[in-house]
Order: sequence, then structure tokens, then C-alpha cells
Amino acid sequence: MGGEKGRWKDLAEVLKIDYVNLTGDVLVSSGMIAYLGAFTPSYRNDISINWAAKSLENKIPGSEKFML
Repeated sequence: MGGEKGRWKDLAEVLKIDYVNLTGDVLVSSGMIAYLGAFTPSYRNDISINWAAKSLENKIPGSEKFML
């Protein structure tokens, strides 16, 4: 049981980070769904990297390595 407590504690820390990053990740995801569906996967990937970087530059919390 002691191992489970440690595992849950570690998971809670990861979820805290994910919760903060949710705003920027949803922003990039919704932009991809709305505007990039017709483009090739490599182009969508390049644009998503660019958008994620721009959101971080503008102090919008999000994942550094975004993946839809």
C-alpha cells in the first residue's frame, strides 16, 4: 500500500502541471481543428509547433511539446 501512495502522489504532481497547461493546449488544439484540417500532417505539425511557441511567448501556459 505504501507504493500506491507514492504513485498517486507522483500522478497528482503531473496532473497539476497538466491542469495549468490546459489553457494553451486547448487554444492550439481548437485552432488546429478549425483551420488546419485540409493541410498535410507535416504542415500541421510545423504550424502547431509554431503556435505553441507563440502562446508560450505571450505567457499563455501550455505544453512545450504539443501533440494533438
